[in-house]
Amino acid sequence: MEGFAVVLAVIVGLSLTVTKIVDFTRNLPFFKDKAVGSWVWNAEAFVVGVIVCVGWQHSFVNDLFHQVPALSTVNITGNLGYLLSGLILGGVSGFFHELLDALSGVATTLQKPKT
Repeated sequence: MEGFAVVLAVIVGLSLTVTKIVDFTRNLPFFKDKAVGSWVWNAEAFVVGVIVCVGWQHSFVNDLFHQVPALSTVNITGNLGYLLSGLILGGVSGFFHELLDALSGVATTLQKPKT
């Protein structure tokens, strides 16, 4: 179980990084008054995730697969491993965006003065 905790920590950390990069882009002045569909931000999350994994040559797919006995013999290396890892980061970052958005809404509601 220790190996899974390490893989999960890497995925969480890098996904939060991807989430904040997409949020930064979303808040740039160029996009403030533009009606941009949510699919654009979802696509950007996948692209940023792939760029992070390819740029750092980081693949955690094999580590993740080794935690599942049925997939433990699967060995994905090289660019395909980087690509799949980046797509996983992009997908998980969508979850973290929604989570942080919900937590921000709760915090904002709790800070409003009561009348």
